[in-house]
Amino acid sequence: MKIHGLIAFTLIGGAAACTSVNVAKDEVSAEATGEALTSVTNLGTITSGQSKTFKYDSTPTYRALSFAAKANDKASIDVKSSDGDAVTWLIDSKDKIIGFNDDANRNTFNSHIDATIATAGTYRIVVREYAYTKATFTASLTIKSAAPVDMYACSVDADCVKVEKGCCSYLGNIAVNTSSTAAYKATLGCSTPQICPMIMVRPDYSAALCNTGTKKCELVQPANIACGGRTINPHACPDNYLCMGDTQMVDATGKCMQQCGGFANFQCNDGTSCVDNWTDSCDPNKGGADCGGVCHSCGDVKFKCAAGYHVDWANCTCSRDFQ
Repeated sequence: MKIHGLIAFTLIGGAAACTSVNVAKDEVSAEATGEALTSVTNLGTITSGQSKTFKYDSTPTYRALSFAAKANDKASIDVKSSDGDAVTWLIDSKDKIIGFNDDANRNTFNSHIDATIATAGTYRIVVREYAYTKATFTASLTIKSAAPVDMYACSVDADCVKVEKGCCSYLGNIAVNTSSTAAYKATLGCSTPQICPMIMVRPDYSAALCNTGTKKCELVQPANIACGGRTINPHACPDNYLCMGDTQMVDATGKCMQQCGGFANFQCNDGTSCVDNWTDSCDPNKGGADCGGVCHSCGDVKFKCAAGYHVDWANCTCSRDFQ
């Protein structure tokens, strides 16, 4: 700890006024507990790789340089002087102090701040001379941007989620990585509150799945999902759909078939027809009036399978009875 001599100063906007006292360097950090530093001269902007030199005197108390940064950027700030003692703050757009430094180490009066930017926006480097005496400072800024995050990258289906494609629901949906939902919504720039016209929207029964070939999240309609099976990334069906098909008996994939009938009397979508679920034990012809069914898309074909065979409605064919 270094001690400055007898000084008189008044600190504006959050720190106490002191007169004719010996001030320890450690006490300067108390300013960093304030919500904002006021009485500032704005010196313009600084960009990564730049250095800007400026004069300081005690009126007004602080000098500030602004810079823009993105989320996850790493900002490195140096403020140096040959005739002064730099005290430096890093402040966000809401005047919240997110970084502070008096002496970079015990052998210097220069200051240094390293900070990871949490939210994209405009930030300020705020500087004053420790004892409020005249000095010349040089501020330098280096920003290292993190590698861009792929909002659609995935390895398995659990990595993906379905979100609204735009600010209003009638624009449809899109599949993104579950950890990127907030980042994706931020790219839309939706206003708060969002005003959307009342438009009838068709239900979207698609599922957010991971394409194991492209390693990207994508929306897949139920009819196009190869569900289950012994695969690296077995796909599940959306809610109210069952993974059906005799091919699963040999660890192959099945088809997603919408549930219908039952106590709730669910109706089929898109002109498909409701038939009995041939894989359960409920038989509508033997007292099971509320048996659940599945929606098939085999058209008007009337299957009549030979003895020892049953209708595989998922594949629109007759298959051997289960042994």
